[in-house]
Amino acid sequence: MLWPYDYPDELKLLLDFLVDDKKRFFEYLEDEKLICFNTDNQFAGPSCYGYVSDLPAPDSEKDVRLCDLWTWSESQESEAISPQMFNEFYLPYMADLANMFGLSYYGCCERIDQKFEHIVKAIHNIRIFSVSGWSNFEAAAELIGKDYVYSRKPVPAYVSSFEPDWDAVKKEARQTWNAAKNCSLEVILRDVYSSLCTPQRSVEWVKIWKETIGI
Repeated sequence: MLWPYDYPDELKLLLDFLVDDKKRFFEYLEDEKLICFNTDNQFAGPSCYGYVSDLPAPDSEKDVRLCDLWTWSESQESEAISPQMFNEFYLPYMADLANMFGLSYYGCCERIDQKFEHIVKAIHNIRIFSVSGWSNFEAAAELIGKDYVYSRKPVPAYVSSFEPDWDAVKKEARQTWNAAKNCSLEVILRDVYSSLCTPQRSVEWVKIWKETIGI
């Protein structure tokens, strides 16, 4: 967190090195035909399926190129710095890699409403934005609109703790729907790291969300 203040030039040199190394690695995988299409039920982002018509189908017989694939970018670790500092020290390097691919999923736990304009200017192939529990749901919905998918990540603790909190699940579902009902909305329950979240709880969770959204 202090490097952008104390060692800005050195940090940029380090990021240049890391990006160059990663680009060479991606290009090696492409040249050696070691990549495959991810426009199916492989995770194109954080638990997001890759089905899309703008990239080749998984059974396509063409050689796979990076521009045929999904990629995923996120920088939740830089949430604590300002949008302007993020735009200077991290986003250009992320964008340099993300723009090698066909489509991008952006985000994980970090808020996107405060740095949305910077991100869409830098990464040109974004299709989906992650909207986590730390986001401003309404502000994110206004920015995302129907231009991108509003990928909502509900709080997993409500169904994976000792006693499920169904009232909290209902409240979260209503908040999400009220904010994003005019968006292209997807809802992904992930990061359930407890065996307490049984299949029965998952079924109830899905039922509540369906009833709230009206499907």
